[in-house]
Amino acid sequence: MSSWERELILRLEREVEELKRMLLPIDLHTRAKMKLVEAIKKHRHFRSKRQWVLYARVSMDTFYRLEEEVIEELARQGYRVIYKPVLSRKGRIYRYEIRLKSIR
Repeated sequence: MSSWERELILRLEREVEELKRMLLPIDLHTRAKMKLVEAIKKHRHFRSKRQWVLYARVSMDTFYRLEEEVIEELARQGYRVIYKPVLSRKGRIYRYEIRLKSIR
C-alpha cells in the first residue's frame, strides 16, 4: 500500500468520524424516545386505567428528564433545540415539532 493510499484511507476515516459526530445529537434524542416507548411496551398489562395513568405520568417524567439531558448535551455541542407547538387543544400543547439550530 502506497503512502497516498494510506493518506486517503485516513482522510476517509476522519470524514466518517466527523459525520458520526454530526449525527450524534439526533441519535441521542431518538434513543431517549425509544427508551420511553420500550418501557411502556414492557409494562402494557395494567389492572386498571388508574394504574396506566400513574405509569404513563411516571414514564413521561422519565422521558422529559432524558430529554433535558439530551438538550444539555446538544448545548455543549453548540446546538440549540427549537420547539414549535404542532398539536394543541383547549390551551394544552400535546405535540411539538423539534428542530436543531447550529449556534456556531
